Amino acid sequence: MNGLTSLKRYQIAKVCRRDNPSKGRYREFYQCDFDIAGSYEKMASDFEVVRILTELLDELNMGDFEVNFYNIPATKSIDFHYL
Repeated sequence: MNGLTSLKRYQIAKVCRRDNPSKGRYREFYQCDFDIAGSYEKMASDFEVVRILTELLDELNMGDFEVNFYNIPATKSIDFHYL
């Protein structure tokens, strides 16, 4: 990988569906991508995505919100939420 041992890439961009969209779906839409590859501390990348999500919602002044985790084996013993 050209000497790279890790990579983090975040992007929001317009994308197009290749096939004909079904009812209620658009051919063009915006999509948010998080690409994280390499070796990181356990669950660090997962929490980084949540941090970015909460920062984005804060910046958009979306009001109060809560992020919940369900049925994720690694977080079953963690009891937390973001308000």
